[in-house]
Amino acid sequence: MMAAARDEDNCVICGNRLASRNVGRPSRYCSPACRQRAYRRRRANPAGAMPRASHQSSLGPITTPPAISSAERPVPHLTEPQLLAWRGMLEVQSRLLPLLDADLQQQAGLTINEFDLLYQLWIAPEQRQRMNHLAKALLVTPSGVTRMVSRLERRGLVERVNVQGRQAVDAALTTAGQRKLQAAMDIHFLGVRRLFIDNCSDSDVTRLVALWRRLRSVLAPLPGY
Repeated sequence: MMAAARDEDNCVICGNRLASRNVGRPSRYCSPACRQRAYRRRRANPAGAMPRASHQSSLGPITTPPAISSAERPVPHLTEPQLLAWRGMLEVQSRLLPLLDADLQQQAGLTINEFDLLYQLWIAPEQRQRMNHLAKALLVTPSGVTRMVSRLERRGLVERVNVQGRQAVDAALTTAGQRKLQAAMDIHFLGVRRLFIDNCSDSDVTRLVALWRRLRSVLAPLPGY
């Protein structure tokens, strides 16, 4: 039976397992973000001891947000809860996407952006889409989507189709691309469930769906998209 992890094997801020190091002084933090968070805590409470993170869950229980003085400073136009809501969205996204990207690259050989491109083709009518429409769906430039399509085309996952009567070119999902995407979806959405959905209640999910729908309705599209 594997021995339980020691406290020194885990990040003192979030509780995540630290990567093993054969040389040099062992790190106390799993990422630069946690190191910066520890620095802010020491600045806010120089005389107090910094508590160690709980190891019950990598994300930890949902609790009342800490006072703004422990992590942030007052800013114009936003109250403390408003600032924490905004900063929380940014931090969750910045932590989730690299984890999901790592899963896909290690287990499916796709980046999260390549997965999204294949997914957008999969949900499109006839599993094909004009290149400029694909760029808008992925929120990338036309040249960026061209490079991604070229990489996936060399792997036989996507093909470019010239449409008779117009200059536009379509990107289409190949049979090999469909098989690759099906395997990748099993990996990706299992990660989404483990890291995100399982840490939300049903009512949380319902509120989030309504929130994103409302925000999308009032936010203008990005220039050029």
